[in-house]
Formats: sequence, C-alpha cells, structure tokens
Amino acid sequence: MILLLSLNCWAEPAEHLPIPVPGSEIQGKPYPEFQSEKVHPVWEWTMPFLAQRVIDKGFSLPRPYGVSLVYTHLQQGLDIGDLHVAFDDSKPLRDIDFVNLAGAEVNNNTAQLKVDSWILPFLNAFLLLGTVEGSGNVPIAISAKEFYDDIDTSICAAPAPNFCDGYISASAPIKYHGVNYGLGLLVAGGFKDFFFAMPITYVITDVNVSTSNGTSLNLIPRFGYNIKTLHSGKFGVYLGANYLESNMEMEGTYTLPMASSPIGRDVDVRYRIHENPLDKWNAVTGVNWELSEFWSIVAELGFGTNRQMQTFNFSYRF
Repeated sequence: MILLLSLNCWAEPAEHLPIPVPGSEIQGKPYPEFQSEKVHPVWEWTMPFLAQRVIDKGFSLPRPYGVSLVYTHLQQGLDIGDLHVAFDDSKPLRDIDFVNLAGAEVNNNTAQLKVDSWILPFLNAFLLLGTVEGSGNVPIAISAKEFYDDIDTSICAAPAPNFCDGYISASAPIKYHGVNYGLGLLVAGGFKDFFFAMPITYVITDVNVSTSNGTSLNLIPRFGYNIKTLHSGKFGVYLGANYLESNMEMEGTYTLPMASSPIGRDVDVRYRIHENPLDKWNAVTGVNWELSEFWSIVAELGFGTNRQMQTFNFSYRF
C-alpha cells in the first residue's frame, strides 16, 4: 500500500494524464484511487490458535485475554435429605427419618475474580477464585411421640398423653461463609449480529459449616442479538437457560424451646444435612454492554419457581 501511494504521487507529462469525463467530479487526486482487494489485518497475538485463518475469512475476534470481577446473588429452594441429628451434645449424630424438611431455602452471595483466554476462535477457557457467604433456614416438623421417645421413652408410655400427638415445629438456621474456586469453558459463535454462547463451569466450595467440600456444575446456553450504536458501544441482548447441579453437606445447631414441656428444658439439636437445588433449571435474560474493545459490563437476571439470580460482570480485555 505504501508503494502504491508513492507511485500515485509521481508527476507525469500533461499529455499522459487521463482526460476528465464531462460532468464528473474529480477532487483531491488527479485521477481515481486504484481499488485493490481488501487486505485483512494481521493478528498480533499468539492466542487463540487459528485466529489468522478466521480473520482472513472476514470475521472479527475479541482480544484474547481477559480479567473480570463477577458478583452473584442467588436465592433458591433446597431439596434436603440424608438428615442426621443428635438431641444431646454427648450423643453422636444418627440417621433419622421422622422429620419433615419441606420449605428449606438459602440466600447466597458470591464475589469472584475470573481470568480467561481464548484457546480457539470459538473456545474460551477460564479460572475462578472467590468468596461465598450465605444464610437460610430449614423448617422442620418432628413427630412429637418419636421425638419424646428418643429422649425418654417413659414420657409417651401408654396410655400416651395428648402432647405426644402431632408434630413439634422449629426452624433450623443456616449461616455460612468460605471460599470457592473453579474452572470452565465457554463455547461461542456468531453469524452477522446473532450470537450463541454457553459457559460450562465446575466449582468447588469450602465453607465453615461443612465437613467436606461442596461441588457444583453450571451450564448457561444463551442466544442473543447485537445492537450497535454510533457513540455508546455495542449491546448484546440475550435469552437463555441456567442449569445448576450442586451437592453440599452442611452442619448446624438449633434450639427447640421445650422448657414448658414434660422434658423441662430447651433441647439443643445438632444436625447434618445434604442439600441440592430444588429446581435444576431456570430461565435467564441479560445484556452485555461492550463499551469498547477493552471494557464490557454484563447484567443478567435468572428467574424460576424456586430460584432467583442476579449477576453482574465487569471485564477488561487485553
């Protein structure tokens, strides 16, 4: 291109100059520019592999490396099972099956640092490290007779008094904090202004109320459309679905107010439970605002019968 421009600057004798066509407008240069085939830019980074081939076909790619701050609030119902309890600190936890655990839920707040790199033009790999804290409750209803029998079999001995009928209700609190770390892949592609993206994330969580690390697998397929503006960047609006499979074992203590009962004292109940999400799927919608090729902001909402989510992602690419 430099050579062509320099050639265009050479002066020629007047008799060799092109003759203007009557009615045409010639501005600037004495004759029209030479129209060569479009020259595609040279990809200057090592990653992703095969990037230059994609560029040569006329596609554009984002900068290959990124750093993000991700905040998520999650409220969801829990499927509780495998309950172990002890009604006395001196007794070991034991399996118990006369407890109704319907209505359990939890509120989660996570803040994560994410680093990523495009491995292939359609495949991104990333690492996550963050903190988690949460609280919730486990409503329970214990069979009164079996509860009393577990403490003192003489209380409900025949003929059984009326207070041995029905259930004893309580709410076991859950409060926890810890760290999580994970890895994932993002599969993405697009045609014109339409795009598809699906992150697949595996996260390990270590919290203070668990005897073992919890794990979760998360998939979020999204389909969207890019809206370009002259001065405000590009907006990618999308719809999708969120699949979340998690396993966590948690421990805690709650107090049953039994001082006015035949037991004559409040009872401290230690418990261990296994929790899973009540629903594995929920819908999502969001917007990815690309302010420039360097900065972007994602705001995403998740909604379903037993799960509500809000996610915010601030990213820098280089």
